[in-house]
Amino acid sequence: MFGLFGKKKTEVEKLIEQDGMEHAARRFSEVISKKLDTNEMAYQFILEEIEAASQGNSAAINFARDSGISSSEYKGAMNNSTAEIDGADGPQQLLLHICSQLNSNTDLMLEFRVRIADKIMRKFFLGKYADDQPLGLAKYESLKVALRNKDVLDAIVMSASGVNQVSITLAAAVSDAVKLVNYISNLIGTSGSELVNAISEGHHEEQIRGLILEAERQKDYENVGEGDDWINGLISWAEMNDLPKLQGYDSPAYRQTGFPRNKSELIALEYLHLPSCNIQELPASIGRLKNLQAICLDENLISELPSDICNIGSLVRLDLDDNLISTLPKEIGKLKNLQTLSLCNNPVKDFPIEMKQLQNLRKLDLKGLKIHLSSKYSPLSPDGFDVYNYFESIIREDSIDRWLSVTDTSNLEVTG
Repeated sequence: MFGLFGKKKTEVEKLIEQDGMEHAARRFSEVISKKLDTNEMAYQFILEEIEAASQGNSAAINFARDSGISSSEYKGAMNNSTAEIDGADGPQQLLLHICSQLNSNTDLMLEFRVRIADKIMRKFFLGKYADDQPLGLAKYESLKVALRNKDVLDAIVMSASGVNQVSITLAAAVSDAVKLVNYISNLIGTSGSELVNAISEGHHEEQIRGLILEAERQKDYENVGEGDDWINGLISWAEMNDLPKLQGYDSPAYRQTGFPRNKSELIALEYLHLPSCNIQELPASIGRLKNLQAICLDENLISELPSDICNIGSLVRLDLDDNLISTLPKEIGKLKNLQTLSLCNNPVKDFPIEMKQLQNLRKLDLKGLKIHLSSKYSPLSPDGFDVYNYFESIIREDSIDRWLSVTDTSNLEVTG
């Protein structure tokens, strides 16, 4: 008779029995994740979980062993915990409270706990899931770290207001942070200032991560949908032009040089650095490399830029010195994040009026430019003169006298 009065099941036991272990672990991992405000918090939380698992049963020990995090990283993690992780309202105490409802079955409790930990690792791309992290999310985490430096944050805020003075010691850090801001803001369709404000004030973390993940998923979908023809075409172009293969490059503006020979490296390419490669023509499909931040094609034989290159919204720097470029595509105004445009020693005839849409342009280098004279009083075409006046304060150039001395004016019609 007494068997009728069995032990009452806890709410967690009921949930596991009703929905299954996997579903229950996923639900609780989402609840706990909301208490992990940053990747750093999530990492510390996981280190503690792995250290605890390494002291459990065989299943827990296997989880620790296969976590992708070495024992040198997680040993001592529990002793180094913080109040935000292990305080009364922290994620560790919440997890312990959940698992305490399974204390009557130690093996079940340990399995449930490591499943929750595994799902949190996957959500934050930690340990064995680190390689799965989308590029945009990795850049977002890097930007958050960069903006913790108040001097870097202040410099970026001032830059958005048109003040571009920064110390030499901070220049590289600020430049890197600006590239990250431009990449992420372009990816999720928000302004750079809104993004910086949200990060500095600690707002909208979950929304930003969600937008980045969705945008990256959409990019992956588009790449798959397009097929590999354009990628194979770019690789063939590289082979035909005997371009150097991709490798690291130690430069403040360019961290890579050469050209990839496989799909994954091409799609992730951030720096296209190909000076002095005897390139005569650029394929339009260069414009599909959506992650490019900087392009250097100095000292080549390029006479025309494909308009598709203006589809690279993340582009911050475009170096085209010492080529044969006479005109620029009207679509250049689409490069909203472009900060540096260098056209030294090119026979540019005029500038399209759309260049005035480059509102983030901070440097326009025209040294050695051979300028076409459209009238006695204008060093440029009518639209080009308007562009010249618009950017006058940032133009680096030789003097007008220099332009006159290198320009053929024999057929010039005097007007005005």
